Amino acid sequence: MTDLNTKTLTSSYEEDSRPGYFYRKQGVDDTKGLFCVTKFDDIPKQLLDNGSYIRCDAGHPGPRSFHYWDGTLCACGLSTPPDEITGHHIVKVDDVRASFPVIDAYPHGAIVYIELHTEELEDKLVLEPHHTRTLQEMLRYLIEWDWAYTELNSIEEIAIVSNRIVNTLSIPSSIKDWVIDNVPEEKLGRFLKGETNARERTTKHIPDLTTELDEWLYYKLSACKAFGEFGE
Repeated sequence: MTDLNTKTLTSSYEEDSRPGYFYRKQGVDDTKGLFCVTKFDDIPKQLLDNGSYIRCDAGHPGPRSFHYWDGTLCACGLSTPPDEITGHHIVKVDDVRASFPVIDAYPHGAIVYIELHTEELEDKLVLEPHHTRTLQEMLRYLIEWDWAYTELNSIEEIAIVSNRIVNTLSIPSSIKDWVIDNVPEEKLGRFLKGETNARERTTKHIPDLTTELDEWLYYKLSACKAFGEFGE
């Protein structure tokens, strides 16, 4: 991986890409970094921003946010286009310290880990849909949207992609049950309960990984491809 100073959306911190680095414990190291669920999309071969930046996976399938600009309106409802490279309204490429795909369910979607240069920006981004601080919370988020697809017949893109990610990953039923029984409700679950602060991160206890989940995640994290390798 190359340094962000070379203007690519990757990282030179090879030690940060080891599977164990992405484990987070509540109250210990869960205020650094974010996980986000993405879809896969064909990244344009020449994806430039003022001629200075280019994604290292340009010309290949790669993770993309769910923001989509139709020329007038973004899929999220904003009247300003998202950043062409990051796909965010909040985060620009210079804001990113590190970015790794960590779990992939190609060709449907992936979980990407990012770190930003400022805590303030991370705190702001974690309030946005599709972002969590821990893998435990991200699994809960995916399972909630998968449920919305299968039980509520949701046709939102995040519901469709989450359903396909869950199915592609073949999450064991024992892990699904543990997540549902032990990990606090995520943004969708709290929203459906009518909580007015559903976008805020839960203040309830987030359990550490079980041995089974640890081993399953380690396998998935180790098997994930890097930017530019998907579709090969």
